Amino acid sequence: MEYDTIGKVTRRAWVLEEKNRGLEEDVQKMRRQYEDDIEYERVIAAGLRERIGILEEKWRKVEEGKKADLSQIKDLETRLSEASERAHSQGRAWENTILDLREALAAEKQESASLREKLELALKGNMGIEALTNTNAAESPRRALAPLNSNVSQTPVTPTKQEKPALSPMPGMARRYALLEDRHQQLKTEYDSLRARYKADIKHWKEYKAVEEARVDLKKQRREERKAAKTGPKSMSKTPTEQLVEASEGSLPQTAKRQDHLISSTLPSSGEAFESLGSERVYLPTDETTERAVQEAQSLGRTDRSLKQHLASTDITRPSSSSEPRPQAYTASVPRATSRDHDGTDSTPRPIHNDIRARTANPSRISPWLEREISSIKGPSASTGESDIFELPWTGTRTVLKPLVRDRMGGNPTGSLRRKTILNSFDEGTPEQTPSSSKRKLDAEDLTPLQKATELRRLARLPVSEKRQVYAQYKGKGRYVAPDEVQKKVYDEYEIDPLQNEGEKHQFHDVKRRKADRKQMHGGDCECCRGYYEAIGPIPRYNQPPVWKEASEPDKAKEDELQEHQNQVSRHRDTWQKPPTPPGYWHIGFPTTQDVVEQNRKADEMIAEKEAQVKKDAARKDGKWKKKV
Repeated sequence: MEYDTIGKVTRRAWVLEEKNRGLEEDVQKMRRQYEDDIEYERVIAAGLRERIGILEEKWRKVEEGKKADLSQIKDLETRLSEASERAHSQGRAWENTILDLREALAAEKQESASLREKLELALKGNMGIEALTNTNAAESPRRALAPLNSNVSQTPVTPTKQEKPALSPMPGMARRYALLEDRHQQLKTEYDSLRARYKADIKHWKEYKAVEEARVDLKKQRREERKAAKTGPKSMSKTPTEQLVEASEGSLPQTAKRQDHLISSTLPSSGEAFESLGSERVYLPTDETTERAVQEAQSLGRTDRSLKQHLASTDITRPSSSSEPRPQAYTASVPRATSRDHDGTDSTPRPIHNDIRARTANPSRISPWLEREISSIKGPSASTGESDIFELPWTGTRTVLKPLVRDRMGGNPTGSLRRKTILNSFDEGTPEQTPSSSKRKLDAEDLTPLQKATELRRLARLPVSEKRQVYAQYKGKGRYVAPDEVQKKVYDEYEIDPLQNEGEKHQFHDVKRRKADRKQMHGGDCECCRGYYEAIGPIPRYNQPPVWKEASEPDKAKEDELQEHQNQVSRHRDTWQKPPTPPGYWHIGFPTTQDVVEQNRKADEMIAEKEAQVKKDAARKDGKWKKKV
């Protein structure tokens, strides 16, 4: 009995525990269901709030649309009333015009009827007079001399046009004609201006094409001359009559005449070009050659005076150097030349062919920006040609011409940044320094114009290797000296990050087909869809509380949101944005000063915008630009 009682109690306790466990599970299920219901209600409430916000937004837009429609209706009603008034006034004007026309027509009819009656009466009178005249002529005999009536004119009567009655004015037609005339004048003025601009553009274009064609022809001609000088025989080669001499301060390359066959004025003159000396022929200069040499020397003297004035106006103080020798004046006479082709056996004398002009010299491109004497120039090399007999001895001289490149940092020659940089770069006592301008002017006084012309000819005939030695002393000096302070550009501080640019260090255009790849590209717009993004604004945000009132946002934030919207949904994709067209690119005519200023201003704005965009992109973590290390 005792065991049965214990077993019953145990089973009872187990049953109660099972019931308790079941009740706890039911409680957990009810709690989870309650939480699920609460979450569901919360989601429904959020959706309802969103829908309420959307409905309120729609209602607000509908109200705004109604207001806009009402204002438009009022505007249309006002326009309709004005149009009806204009129609009534125009109708009244037309009625007045019709009445005026009717009155004028009735007056014309009355006038025509009265004129017709007068014409009939006149015809009847003429017929009666003619019949009476014929009767009198038949009754009276014909006389040879008929008496003339002095009161009756013998000239035919000129018919006169009778004045018509003035018609009544038509104000409506006159106003319309005046309006049409004004409109015609305006259209004609606009057409004339457009026609003039078109003609100017065509004229500029033709001038540009003519200059380009002339430049191409000149290049082709020079190329053919150089080719003929290289490939043709030495005696038949054509010597250029002009050489290109680079200036060195403020002007473009100038063309200087070559001074060929410059003979000293102390040479003996003769009327004949050749004189017979035994079996040989000796060449002597003619009077014409000597006169031409004197004229060219005088022209060179005038050029030297202008160069001296230029040196005096642009003096640069530098330490003088005594290491450079002073040139010696030429006083030797020209030896008499005999023909080397004569072998002594031929009895017939042959003339000497002077090939000084036939020899092609390399054009001189001397650019002494510092106006220094050329001390490292070597003398003329030994040669066995006939032309060396007539050459004058070489004397060193400086070559001072106008500048090739102007100072772009300022128009004042004394306050030039490049000149200041050069003066700061030279130290006192440096052996490579050039003498001062006063020293150079003293050295230039010892050279005659003929010697200067001879020096130019000698420099033109120098080989390329020696010219390079002459130019070597100007490397790193003069116009090659870089200014100390240079404004840095944004591309000097920033560079493209290859890690964010598919491993490339430059901008490029790529076409991608996969949607995932196109999502990573930059989204843009065009002229057609730009208005769509401006009207839609930022991309809509979901699961957000309703916006009861629009908040005023800055324009920069709005632009960023528009860009984000384009990056998500735009069809126009680019790896790099294409640069805009430069201002005034499509205008082929020569711009005015105001146009140039406006174009420069727009270009500066575009450059500033590009630099700001680069700096902003470099500040981002995933930007394509980065600072240089």
